[in-house]
Formats: sequence, structure tokens, C-alpha cells
Amino acid sequence: MQCPMCKKDVQESFEVASNNREPFTAVHALQGLFAWGGYGVPRTVLCENEEFVHFSFDFNGEEHLVKMVKYDPKAIAIKHQYWNENPEPCEHDGCTEMGIPRYLHSIDTEPMGWYCNEHTKEGGFCWMCSTFAAGTEAFDFSSTGLCGSCQEELEDEMSEDFDIDRDWF
Repeated sequence: MQCPMCKKDVQESFEVASNNREPFTAVHALQGLFAWGGYGVPRTVLCENEEFVHFSFDFNGEEHLVKMVKYDPKAIAIKHQYWNENPEPCEHDGCTEMGIPRYLHSIDTEPMGWYCNEHTKEGGFCWMCSTFAAGTEAFDFSSTGLCGSCQEELEDEMSEDFDIDRDWF
């Protein structure tokens, strides 16, 4: 991709939802870590405007272009409601059920996939929060189909002695 300000090619480009530019922050922490690097990593801003920040890491010279998108939870909720009201078929081969929109991150406005509750885990999504969780130990080795956060939240709501794998499934 090319920086729209200086026209230089960059190695990596990202889109980050944030309402704050200093220090580099993102609503989704992992997304911010990929785009900006670690909090204390030395970097030099090469050029920026209201929409983009083009910078390089001081230790290796790698350049990133980050498009800043205003975090608007109301707009996200409206878009999620739209997708919930306009379902598409489950993507699992042979399934005839309507799917539920599943997202890479909860702040995404476009679904990454459509899966019914029966096939959600096979698609790599948590059935409770609808976000992608495959590749995490809590999700991959759980019989619940829940990501670690949802599993912890449900256990906290039930009781201190409640074990979701043992007592629910």
C-alpha cells in the first residue's frame, strides 16, 4: 500500500478504531498491538493527517500506515442489528439453517461468517459473543464452544463453585 500523504510504499497497513491518537491507542488492544507495536517501542512519525499516521520503527525501519477510524459504538450496534435482522444461510456444508453473523472482533461492522449455533464452534466462533476465537487454548480445548472471556463471565455469574465444562455440558 502507498501512503496517501508522501506516496511512499509501506510494508504494512492497518485500520484502527480509536478516539485518541496520543499515545497510540486502539479500542481493540490486539489490533492496536499489531498496528502500533508495543507501548514502549521507539518509533518515528514520518507523516500524518486527520485520517492517517505513517511511521517507522526505530529499531528496524519497518514502516506502517495506520488509518484512524473513529470508534462509534452506536454505529456498530446499528450495523450489528441490521445483520441480525437480515440473516444469511449457515456456511456449514449441508446445513439448511439460517446463520448468525459472526465477527473477527466485536467492533467489526461486517460479519466474517454466518453459522448457526450448532456449527459455530466448527467455524471457529464463540456462540455467546459471536467473535472469532479459534486458536486460543480456552476455546480450542473447551467443550462449551465459548471463548475464554465468555466462559469466565458465565462461570462468574453462576457461582464460585460452578465449572461450566463439568456442570453444564
